[in-house]
Formats: sequence, C-alpha cells, structure tokens
Amino acid sequence: MVHPAGVPPGGVPIFNVEPVRPHWFYMKENRVWMPFSHIDSEALEHEFSKPTTKEDRIVPTDGGRYDVNVDERVRRAVYWEEDVSVVRRCTWFFKGDGGVKLVPYKEEMAATLEAEFYSAVRQNQWPRKIVISDSEYILLHNTNVMVHFQTCGPTDWSGEDSGWRPKVVRRGVADIEEDIEDGEGHQIDHLVFVIHGIGPIADLRFRNIIECIDDLRMVTLSMLNEHHQELAKGRTIGRIEYLPVQWHDKLHNDSNGVDERLHSISLKSISKLRDFTNSTLLDILFYTSPTYCQTIVDTVGSEMTNLLALFRKRNPSFKGQISVCGHSLGSSIMFDILYHQQDPNATKSAKQSPPAQQHNSTQMSEDSTDSAALELSEDEEESGQELPEVLSQLGLQDYTALFESEKIDLNTLSLCSESDVKEMGLPMGPRKKLMGYLRQHAALQKHKKEKEKRAKARAESKLNSAEMVLTQSTSSLQSLGTVESVEVLYHQGYAGTGQPYVKYPKLAFKPFALFALGSPIGMFMTVRGVDQVGPDFKLPTCQKVFNIFHPFDPVAYRLEPLVDSTFVKDPIMIKHHKGRKRMHLELRDNLSRFGATLKASLIESVKNTWESINEFARAHAYSDGVVSSTQQQIDPPSTPTSIASDTEDETDTLLRIGQLNSGDRIDYVLQERPLESLNEYLFALSSHVCYWLSEDTALFILRAIYKDGITT
Repeated sequence: MVHPAGVPPGGVPIFNVEPVRPHWFYMKENRVWMPFSHIDSEALEHEFSKPTTKEDRIVPTDGGRYDVNVDERVRRAVYWEEDVSVVRRCTWFFKGDGGVKLVPYKEEMAATLEAEFYSAVRQNQWPRKIVISDSEYILLHNTNVMVHFQTCGPTDWSGEDSGWRPKVVRRGVADIEEDIEDGEGHQIDHLVFVIHGIGPIADLRFRNIIECIDDLRMVTLSMLNEHHQELAKGRTIGRIEYLPVQWHDKLHNDSNGVDERLHSISLKSISKLRDFTNSTLLDILFYTSPTYCQTIVDTVGSEMTNLLALFRKRNPSFKGQISVCGHSLGSSIMFDILYHQQDPNATKSAKQSPPAQQHNSTQMSEDSTDSAALELSEDEEESGQELPEVLSQLGLQDYTALFESEKIDLNTLSLCSESDVKEMGLPMGPRKKLMGYLRQHAALQKHKKEKEKRAKARAESKLNSAEMVLTQSTSSLQSLGTVESVEVLYHQGYAGTGQPYVKYPKLAFKPFALFALGSPIGMFMTVRGVDQVGPDFKLPTCQKVFNIFHPFDPVAYRLEPLVDSTFVKDPIMIKHHKGRKRMHLELRDNLSRFGATLKASLIESVKNTWESINEFARAHAYSDGVVSSTQQQIDPPSTPTSIASDTEDETDTLLRIGQLNSGDRIDYVLQERPLESLNEYLFALSSHVCYWLSEDTALFILRAIYKDGITT
C-alpha cells in the first residue's frame, strides 16, 4: 500500500505502487456505463493479455447471451437483435451525477493518468496538476484525493458530459467492487422460453421483454443462491437460462403493412392514445383473426426453433429439459400451440376427444343399448317409421287410438315427458316401455349428429388449405368498381367454438412445463364456448401446467373450474420466499380464526343453555303422562357443519384434479404486499407486470423445476 502523502512516517519514499486492476465496462442504450461481472471481466482481461492474432478475439459474456470482440471493443447480442454496445477496459474513473457511482475515462486518458500517478509517487511530488486543455485539468493532491476541474464547459475526454462541478477522481473500482455481480455459471440445468404478451413493452417502466427477463434472471439467480441447499439436495446444480420469444415486431413490421393500414383509418384526435391502442390492445383482436393468428403462432414456433438450434450449437453439452413461460396473451398463444401438438407415442385409440365434445356429450348409462340394437334402430329410423308402427313393434298397438285422439305423432311424443304420458292414462308397464324407446330414440339422434360431425371434420382435414378456409367472392358494383369480400369460416375446434382454422407449428421439443403468468387462458376458452374440459383433458406433449397469478391481476383467470366445475377450493397460496406468510395476511387469518372460535363458543353456550331449559321443562311438564303441545321439547340450534379454518389447508396440495397438471393442483396465487392490500384497484395495473421482479414467482419456478425437472 502507498501512504496518502507518498512517504511513510519514517520519511523514506515508497517508489513501488501496486498496479491498478482493470475492470471491463460496457455502455447501455441510455449511455450509462455498466460493469461486467467479475467472471466476465476476468475472462475478457485474460483474452486481452494474450498475443494479438489475425482473427478477432471473441469472448462470450452474460451467461453466453452476448459476445464481446476484445479487439474492436464491441458487445453484440446472440439470441436477439440489439444495438451494438461499446466496451471499454477501465482503470480510472470519476464520480458521476444522478446516482451514477463511477464513469470510466477513455483508455488513452486513463493511461495518461496512470503514468502521471506513477511519476508523482516515485518523485514524491504532490500535488501534481495534469492539464488536459486550457479550461480543464486534474489535480492529484495525494494517492487518495484527486479532483477533476472544469472551468468553462464540458469536454469529451471521458466520453461523457462531465458537467461544471469538480469531479472526484478514483483509481480502480474499489468503491463499487462489492456491488459488482459475481457472474453466472457455465452449467445450465434447464432452458425456459418466455413468450411476451401484448405490445412491445412488458412493464410500467416501458421496458421490452428482454430487459424484463434480465430482472427475472437476476431474481432467479438470487433465489438459487439463497435456497441452494434446499434445491440442490446433495447434487451439483447450475442455473436456469431464460430466452425471450418475440412475436410483436414480426406482426407490426413494414412487410405486414398492418400498422400503415391502421394509421390510415385511425382518427387524428388523441393520437398518442390511439397509437398506444394500435400497438398493444389490438394484439388481442389480431389473435382472434385467422390471418394474423397464423402469423403470430408461426412466429412463435419459428422463433423457438431457431433459438433452440442456436442454443444447442453454443451449448453442446446441454442435456437438461426445456420449459415454456408465457405472460398475459403469450400464455394463451403457447397453450393453443401446445394443445395442437401430436405425441408420436400415442396410439390412435388413445387419442382424447376435444374438450368441446367432452362438454357436449351427456351421460348415457341409463340409455345405453347394445350395438346391435343401436344399428337396428338406425335402420328403423332410415325407413321412416310412424307412431302406429312403433306402438305395434313395442306390443302397445291397443293404445294407438288413445294417441290418435290426442293427435300425437312420433315427433310430438319425443317432446313429452313421462308425467305427460301418465296424464293420458297410460299404465305404468306400457309407459315405462314407451319411455325407454324414447330415450333410445334420443340417443340415436345424438349418435347420428356426432357421426355427421366427425365425417365433416374428416372431410375438412383433407383440404389443401391447411385448415384455413377463406371463400373469396367478387361482385361488380356499378359505381364503386370491383370489391373483394372475404368470408371466414370457423369451426368447433379443440379450443371451442369460434377458434379460427389455423395450422399450428410443430415444436422440436417436449416441454417439461408451461408456466402461465397473469394468464387469460381460462377466459379465451370460456368465450369460445368451453364450459368444462373434463378431468381427462391434458396437453399431448406437456404434462405440467402452472397457472400463476397475482390476486389483483385484472387479466388473470383460473383454470381449475374448467377442469372440474364442482371444484370449489381456493387456489394454492404460493409461499413467501422467506418461508412464512406476510404479516398482514397472518393478522387477517388470526382475526378470522378468533371470529370463528368466538362464533363457535357462542353457539355452544346457547346450545348448552337450551338443553338445560329442555331438561327443566321435561321435569315439570308431565300431566297424566302426556306432554302438552306448548311444552314439547324444542330442539336446540344446530351447530354449523363447518367453520372457516385459521390457516391454509395443507392437504389442498394433495388433492387430485384432472390430468392437465399430472393430477396436481393448477392454480397458484401470489401473496399481495401490505401496501397493495390498502386499495386493490390502485395496484391492479402494476400487479399484472409484477412477476418479473417477484422473488416468490422465481422461487416457485425453481422449486417446480428442481423438484421433478432435473435428473439427479
């Protein structure tokens, strides 16, 4: 170490100075300099120290998501398009304004300052003035006190606007060394593709999905380090990699022309609000359009395919599983794509029926007949039987006159209930026989309709239009010229009525899980006409679905009631990352428990009092062995069959509900913060974008992946 004045107490000058340790920085789009992690900076310095070669020296940084060209001093994104960032090998800094701790000098200027600093220490000449220009200089008072003065305006020596005030100069990164991240490990255990929702921005700070995923990745690494022992379980674990899947730009690019057409029909008033609507909210309508829905799903599918190929090329040793994560509309897009995948291991006999057909099909156990009888009934129906023939076939020809007097034919009889037939005077035996025939007749009609529907679906699947039917008709108008109209045909698809004919892409992988954040999947299925998908419904190639939402998220909907309409349990509350409930929730539960206990105590007290009154009445009410009507025993008030529990029922997680999540629970709710509980509506919008910085969400994903998704 060097004494502040350059001379120790003994008076002998110290001429040896420890070399400054360089640290590498890069400039963000907002012209803020950010330090590389310690791991990345050491890798860059190691490559820089090697002899220069003819080929460019490329160093992967930020977990392999960026490449740095050491010779050109530039940083380029690997998996997405982004402006090139300037890179700098930094040794000398000055303190910036507005919370910026250190701003690096240019490398040439830093070399000059280092040489002057060495000279001042060796010659013990303090203070030393380093003149930069006529109006700017740096004064080195000693090894610790150094100031940058500027007398008439900013210069460009540092690459930044240094302002008018004197700046404190620092040698090395000692001031911020503790704030610099250690870096990401090379071992990747799991890959997660993240599909964004509507619009180009993903949070309230107007950041894109790339920046928001950086937050999610940072929080996930923090939770991984904090809960490493719990997640590792004695094995060596690495990290989870998140890669963004972007589809908005492809939908709104110049080649599509949709933005230009929207601009031509938009009103000129409140232009900023209309531009915001055109670029964000209309994405929901685009997804319901067959033309643009096809563009969206094709983009998502191709992006994941390309990203996976590039990822495997850069990480040839990766053997982990892959999951998908969708936010808002992105989760619905991913859900539809996953449902239309085909499992090559599934046989034709094991194929599940569409949820809409599951919903429309009724219980026919009481109406069941053997196949021979059903085929016979079909032949009879095709022959056009009348009611007298049916009665004769059933041995009820004696009652033909009765039905004729009421002017009832076979079609009218099918609308009658058993009580209607009973009022006509038909005995029980013939009545039961006739009603059994009517039930069989109704089952036959439904069977024929289903056969026709399946035959129609098979015919439509053979169309060369890849399930997109657009019938174009042209008509000539005398005054308007030629106008082309388009008729869009919809079908009763797997996702319900109203789902347009779309050819969904086939993915090159089987996802381990779908993590839906703030998801409207339930809403989309409901408006398509799906009331219940049934317990046997599942995604062909994805066995796990986690529906994660904030309780105040206005876009989020539940999924469990669609699987089983009789399921009334609340969603599972996600545990706080500290291992407890938030204080205000504990207080609310304690108050609920106190109220339930007080209510139960009062009811029990009233019950005991009532029993005492009854005992007293029975002891004095007998007269000649008969109890008077006014003195009969009165039953005490009944105790409620159930009382609200004080805490979340731990057995909820053990309930089995359908196959969508391999039988496990599907809906999971985050705990709101104390401030959010004050006004639900005030925090409704922010709750929809809270997932990127939510420690609870990140830890939930980690636990879900490392519990079942990582091979030990």
